[in-house]
Amino acid sequence: MNKHSVCSLLMAAWVVCGTACSDGGTAKEANDLSDSIAPTGDPAARKADTVTAVIIPPAVEKVKQALVNDILKADISAMQPDNRTFGFDEYDLNGDGSKEIIIGFRNPYFCGSGGCTAMLFSADGQLINKFTVMDFPIWILPTKTNGWNDLAIFSGGKYRDVKYGKNQYPSNPSTLASFKDAPPKEDARVLDFDNKTVPTVSF
Repeated sequence: MNKHSVCSLLMAAWVVCGTACSDGGTAKEANDLSDSIAPTGDPAARKADTVTAVIIPPAVEKVKQALVNDILKADISAMQPDNRTFGFDEYDLNGDGSKEIIIGFRNPYFCGSGGCTAMLFSADGQLINKFTVMDFPIWILPTKTNGWNDLAIFSGGKYRDVKYGKNQYPSNPSTLASFKDAPPKEDARVLDFDNKTVPTVSF
């Protein structure tokens, strides 16, 4: 066998080996990659998709409709889209087993030099209270007045002692007596925008 034939055989063997090795590596990498990607129907994948979106409870949807169709109906045309949002929390304030909805607005349309606006709704979407000239969070105290939890709301540079009256809480906390101390840390807080993620809804 001449020198030219030997070289040709060695070259052919090198190409075959290289191709086989390359294919094996590609197949392994493909298998490794496919193992790391959850299939579309995988429950874990669906869970990951849903946790990034705000799930609106039915009661909050009723609140949204009440804002659009009644409470803020006259205001909406004058509002910028980024002002048409609210954060919400749920808490059973009167111990009847149904959680009230507390919403808070933090944008220029609802906030001014004196503070911002919050609203309290029943579980069926009926407006109970509107709070103005206040800041967040709202502290829910363990004591009760007329069957409803007392609140501590920051307004006018102080925490105010907000107690339920005959039909609702006072709407302007700045006119109330100051709370004796800062609310204790073990009490519940709602609409704590600065320290936790508060779900936000557009309307």
